[in-house]
Amino acid sequence: MLKLCSLSIWDFLSHKESHFSFSDPCRILIDGKSGAGKTAIVEAIVWCLFGRARVDNRFLVRKGAKSAVVELDLFGKNGVKIQRSVDQSGKQKLSVGIALKKGEEFKPLEVSGLRNIQEWIEKKLLHASYALFVNSIAYPQDGTESFILQSASKRKELLLEILGANDFDFYYERAKRRLALEDEALIRLRTKSAEQCEMQEQGKNASQRVDELLEQIKECEEHLNALNGQIYASRGIQEGVKALRIEVGTLSRELSLKKETFQRVERQRGVLLNLVEKDADQDVAARLEKAHEEYGELNKELGEFQKSMRAFEAWEEKRKRIVQEHQVRMGRFPENLESEIEMYRGRLEKLEGSDYKCKACGAPVPQLEKNVLEQRAFFEQAIKEREALIREREEKLEYFQESLKALGDPPKNVMDVFNERERRIAELSSEEEAWKLREERLKTSENLLKELNDLSNDLERFRGEVQEAEKKLEERKTELEEQLAVEKTLTIAEKEKEFKEVESEMKKMQRLLGEQMMLVDLFKKACEEIKKIEAEQRERKEKKEALEAVKEAFSPRGLKTLFIDSMVPKLEEEINEVLGKLSDFRVEIETQRDNATGDGVVEGLFINIIDERGNKLEFNSYSGGERLKIIVSISEALASLQKIGFRIVDELFIGLDNESTEQFVEVLNSIQNRFSQFFVISHLQTIKDLFAEKIEVRKVDGISEV
Repeated sequence: MLKLCSLSIWDFLSHKESHFSFSDPCRILIDGKSGAGKTAIVEAIVWCLFGRARVDNRFLVRKGAKSAVVELDLFGKNGVKIQRSVDQSGKQKLSVGIALKKGEEFKPLEVSGLRNIQEWIEKKLLHASYALFVNSIAYPQDGTESFILQSASKRKELLLEILGANDFDFYYERAKRRLALEDEALIRLRTKSAEQCEMQEQGKNASQRVDELLEQIKECEEHLNALNGQIYASRGIQEGVKALRIEVGTLSRELSLKKETFQRVERQRGVLLNLVEKDADQDVAARLEKAHEEYGELNKELGEFQKSMRAFEAWEEKRKRIVQEHQVRMGRFPENLESEIEMYRGRLEKLEGSDYKCKACGAPVPQLEKNVLEQRAFFEQAIKEREALIREREEKLEYFQESLKALGDPPKNVMDVFNERERRIAELSSEEEAWKLREERLKTSENLLKELNDLSNDLERFRGEVQEAEKKLEERKTELEEQLAVEKTLTIAEKEKEFKEVESEMKKMQRLLGEQMMLVDLFKKACEEIKKIEAEQRERKEKKEALEAVKEAFSPRGLKTLFIDSMVPKLEEEINEVLGKLSDFRVEIETQRDNATGDGVVEGLFINIIDERGNKLEFNSYSGGERLKIIVSISEALASLQKIGFRIVDELFIGLDNESTEQFVEVLNSIQNRFSQFFVISHLQTIKDLFAEKIEVRKVDGISEV
């Protein structure tokens, strides 16, 4: 049961800042003079919950303020904090916090957006719309939206809202949409079924066509194999011709190589034969012996010359090193030492006749004397330093001359003679080589003769091989000519063309076979798909029947009618129980009436008021007090069906006589026993006396204070 915990108001209507805490249970009178701001408290609660008030939202902001804020804490299953604000432009802000346990921190509601939060408050928290709330929980002062003043259809909607059937239209429309979707699905299934039946029809003849194509493809393969054999045989002949050509070329090269070998061996034999003849010539032998002796003497002289050359190179290296060291030492001495000494001595001589007295007065000048003495000392020191450098330079020069003298005379340079001997040795080298070869041959004269004999034998053998190779080459050339004559008769190009044509035809058949086999597969799949479609159609039809039942249940003729018919007697009983305490008339409720033409009925919630004599009269036929009694009775009956644990009554009893007021006091006592939180605004003392606890409101300088 939802109850009030606290209320805080900032700059709302005439309230600048007001705070209220409510216990459970509580019976509170909101008291104060007219215009003090009592009704503003009730309006703050209703506005915080629904965002609606008796004036435009822009005029809810207290004059001089920028915005109005109302914060309301409620407790039921969970703690709920609602805060709503509005600025001078009428723009609202709304937030909701939830606390699962008492004392816990409020966490923001997992819903965003003003409209979505408002929907949560009405449907999830209060289970009541604004119209239902102000007709059952909080009676507004003016009562312009009273239940009795609503149309019959609107009254029926409010009653269905109390019964929790306000979503029936949503479910009815949803069922209609789902039925439309099922109808569309069934249409698609019928279309799909027709397509599958067409595929099934196309695939019926595909199986026979597959067998025909397989037979044709087999014939093509046999034809291709025969052509391939013919082409292979023809290519074998061509390959044989190529092989013969290669072999003839190879034999030709081999014959050339054998001829070259024969000629080389023949040349070697001639060379050996010439050498043997030369070795027997005595003049040649004497010439080679003389050249050999000269060659030996020259090599011996070269050895001696090399020793002399190495000694000269060593002496020259030492001399160069002594000269380089002397040049380095002499490099530190200035070239004009003697001229500098002469210059400094000339300056000293000029200083000898210097006068230290003032030319004007003849008195000695100490500073002048000091300067002359310092210059003389500087020149004498410079002369000493340069004389020392000259002595050191002479010592270094004397040391250099002694070092050259100690080195001694240079060895004889035999480079030209050496080069002349080397040129002569080069001229004799060929004679020396001939002498060595002759000596070797003389030592191995038997081997030379044997080698000559072997070459003669090889020459005969190679001559036979050349003749054999020439014979074999001629045979292969004859065979090649015969094969070339056969090759000219071959039709391999025509066979290859025929092969390609047959192969292309077979590929077409294979593609067609693939298409036909796809049709066979599609036929099988179509049969399976048709079974699935039929099963889905049965399932869809069953689902459609169920949805039609749901649609009928949530239609105006379904559960709504059952709910209304079941609740109308209870509502009549509740209304008449309260109304019986206030008057002698009662209320009857009807859900149907004949229409204006009399040829049909109108659905709704029609309220008939019957006086003490049993007459049915319209609501407006009764006086203000009697109408108030009817309104209160209906509102209390509606409130008894709600799950909200508080009631708010604002100036409900204005215009009642004393007897009616006493009757209302009795009704209020019964209401207080039914609700744990009860709030009343009234100026009647009889009503005020019912409450021990009250909130007093007064207005000071236009601002309501509590």
